[in-house]
Amino acid sequence: MLLPALWFVLLFMGPWAMAIPGVDAPYMATTDIVYVATNRREGNTVAAFSVSREGAITKIAEYPTGGNGTGDLEVPALRKDPTHPLANGDDPLISAYGIRLTRDRKHLLAVNPGSASVSLMKVMPDGALEHVNTVDASDRFPVSVAEADGKVVVASVGSSNKEGSIAAFKITDGTLQPVKGSRRDLNARPSTVAFSSDGRFVILSELVTGKIRSYGFETDTLSMEPVSTVDSPRGKERFQAIPVGLDIARHGKTDVVVVSEARFLTPDFKLREEAGVVPQSPKYSWQTGSLSSYTLDGNGTLKLVSADVLTGSALEGGEVANCWVEFSRDGKLLWAANALSSSISAFAIAPDGTASLSQVLAYKDPTQAQFLSDLKLSEDGTKLFQLVGNMGQVLVLSVEDNGMLKLEQSAGALPSLGAFGLETLSVPPLPTSATARPVGSGLSRHVGPDGTIRFPADFQASMIHLGSWFVPEGDASGFHDVYAEATSLAAFRTTGRFPDGATLVKVLRSADSGNYTTGQNVQHTTGHIKQWFVMIKDSKNRFADKPQWGEGWGWALFKPGETGKNAVSDFRKDCLGCHLPVKNKDWVYTEAYPVLRGK
Repeated sequence: MLLPALWFVLLFMGPWAMAIPGVDAPYMATTDIVYVATNRREGNTVAAFSVSREGAITKIAEYPTGGNGTGDLEVPALRKDPTHPLANGDDPLISAYGIRLTRDRKHLLAVNPGSASVSLMKVMPDGALEHVNTVDASDRFPVSVAEADGKVVVASVGSSNKEGSIAAFKITDGTLQPVKGSRRDLNARPSTVAFSSDGRFVILSELVTGKIRSYGFETDTLSMEPVSTVDSPRGKERFQAIPVGLDIARHGKTDVVVVSEARFLTPDFKLREEAGVVPQSPKYSWQTGSLSSYTLDGNGTLKLVSADVLTGSALEGGEVANCWVEFSRDGKLLWAANALSSSISAFAIAPDGTASLSQVLAYKDPTQAQFLSDLKLSEDGTKLFQLVGNMGQVLVLSVEDNGMLKLEQSAGALPSLGAFGLETLSVPPLPTSATARPVGSGLSRHVGPDGTIRFPADFQASMIHLGSWFVPEGDASGFHDVYAEATSLAAFRTTGRFPDGATLVKVLRSADSGNYTTGQNVQHTTGHIKQWFVMIKDSKNRFADKPQWGEGWGWALFKPGETGKNAVSDFRKDCLGCHLPVKNKDWVYTEAYPVLRGK
């Protein structure tokens, strides 16, 4: 099934924001799709949100994972205590990466803590998700998943905080499969798991022990024992370091690993009873949060670089519960979400991995009512998305040059408690308007006196990019991007025909550069625009009585630099020859037909 409001193309353009030379046709910047797991007990789903260039965010779909969540109950105890920071329901997994896009962006992995399973979902070209398969995890309560080159590792809590394990899986022939004998028992609760940048090592943080470990994963499974283990730092009079999230950036030939550290357990592993200090923790107070940075070398050895870097100026009174971290695209900046302070701090990361606080408050909710959990940067680095775990919301924050963040929009429509994980995917841009005077076609009814084609009012919101297609030869050779608005696409899926008023757009780019193969497996390309088309189906036009001439389709073709010569008369003249063999399918090419029908 494809997104119910965003689909139709046969080519992947990549993240551009531009205007077509010679034609007044501004383009939207890349649209982002944001994914969050709902953790519903009756059936876990992945919710998808669409985010526009301006930061407007709208929930567009939910996709079942084939497993169950735990709702507002936190693992492993599954008990509810609104006064306890580990049982109030806003953070069911206490981990990062409960959902994870594969590195090739073709699949999404999701843990199902309620049914002890892991799901693989295929990412369609528009960002829609299609369930592939669900397999048993190696233990109870899977909480974090990582992937590199088809290798998958899942961390599970087990039945108590003194158990826990990790295990290997592989994506083979498009399905997720467990690796036999790969379970590694930890005798400790894992929090987050991630692969090194080269995919040879797995980094694991343990929640209560505070240990950070690396395992090898070079062939078919995990190493039997950790390659390297380090302890989270704790200075004099300092609470225990509780590592939750981690992120990895490549600096030269070395990975820099940054781990968040919530400081809420006293040196003897107790909560400090102090009411009224932290609004979201009414009975207990916390010390200032922190993070520590490490390097990971080519042998898998972890080495501490910066220890206990505070989210404030003192051990007490700073921002608390630093639990999630996210690198900037260049790895020089890192944001840390302080869950119980409703704030995000920014840190500078030097080439050698040294971390220093640059902005105590890159973002702050003054009410301190937002539990800030998972966060993720957009692929172009211009927006940071933040999950609010106790309100069922996703925040859209624009990124400024100094690392400061500005709240743009927010969206709800998630369970008020229990949602986890956050991922984001970029989808190609859409044309918004065109100035030209197509002649003698059904398009004439949609052209104003100034020559501007009148797209439907909801064109921007409803147009959907279907995928990527490469045509190897002929006048139409190159990369083809095609768009349709969702209502017409839904009708096509039901009847096999586009309805009257359907609006389609196709952009043709040259094959000057890019990594591509014939068919739909097209990667990013930077080829120049050769031409683009607007197609509107209009049963009232002069071809309505001659269905063999295009079933009422009117097409206008635009070429860069040829503003005065850029209109073609009709579908029959320039398009029918190629599309005639598939006239019984509303002129859609055979290869595209099953994609458009959602097969």
